Amino acid sequence: LQTSIRETERILNQYHLCLHRKPNYGICVQGDEFDIRRCIGECFVKRKMLDIGMEFYSIEEKRTLAGLIFEITEHYKISLSADAYENLITQLYVAMKRIKKGHVWEFFKEYDKEKYQAEWKCAFALSEKIGSWQKISYTESEIHYILIYLAGSRVVGGADDNRTNFVIREELDRLVVQMLDLIYEEYGIEMRDDFNLRMALNQHMVPFDIRMKYRIKIVNPIIDEIKQNYVFGYTLARRSITVLETYYENEIPEDEIGYFAILFVYAMEQKYKDKHKTRILIVCGAGRASSKFLKYKYEQEFGDYLEKIYVCSIYELEKFDFDKIEYVFTTVPISIRVPKPITEVGQFLGGTDITKVRSILC
Repeated sequence: LQTSIRETERILNQYHLCLHRKPNYGICVQGDEFDIRRCIGECFVKRKMLDIGMEFYSIEEKRTLAGLIFEITEHYKISLSADAYENLITQLYVAMKRIKKGHVWEFFKEYDKEKYQAEWKCAFALSEKIGSWQKISYTESEIHYILIYLAGSRVVGGADDNRTNFVIREELDRLVVQMLDLIYEEYGIEMRDDFNLRMALNQHMVPFDIRMKYRIKIVNPIIDEIKQNYVFGYTLARRSITVLETYYENEIPEDEIGYFAILFVYAMEQKYKDKHKTRILIVCGAGRASSKFLKYKYEQEFGDYLEKIYVCSIYELEKFDFDKIEYVFTTVPISIRVPKPITEVGQFLGGTDITKVRSILC
């Protein structure tokens, strides 16, 4: 039992909740109502255990709620991804049941309805529908609770979005510029003049800002594929995201970093798809088999940027025609004069080498 309680406390701590113990009475969870709901929703969403330990759970009620949400978000043209839609259903279902049990969330901060007009109208309509269906009353704070999850989940600038030409928020755009500045300073990659990327990042920052402020977690279903297949894009995102970690004074989850990586990868592909492809020479100190493997690795990682890959040993270097190439990448020190830029890389092209090579070819 003590082991289970320690594990429970570890999970609760992630949501700023704690176990309160009172001798001869027992223990209970204490914390903000918002965090309690977040904990219930996120733990059950991730573990797919909504039907375990929740006596008020009803599959039919959840289906009805899903239908209401779909109908109203469609009417107000609020675009949601499949994962965000599922998360919204779960969170509003938990909130609905908590309100019915008398656990109402109180929100005392000032907020600007003008920033989220569509979400506010949608949230109000949802509160009316759900309230009538469940015979419960939604306070303004509870309507704002719905708004938070709508604003933090929506796809801004989507095909059906009525805010494609949304107004850029100055504080968010400043963060975007700092991220792009950092990428240029660290990697020498110029993205600051990419208007489409800057707009895409600003659009993404709108729901991201809500999620960070209210500690709303999302699941990125392709995070493993992003990290495996887009190493450099993820590296750029991971490094630039430190700007946001400083601003929000919190660590940015890996799932969120993955979505920023996608934006960087797309921007690079658009920018360089018509660019002149490069011819390179790989100088390898190992045997012919290792040389072939290294050439294959370059083709896999940098094929979009390369027109031709030549490979030679250190002993064949003096006779090589350097007019055929633009860059030399070598795994061994070169002592003779070479009339082209030389970059030393590792024999197995590790993560640091990939970043270095890509920054040159881009």
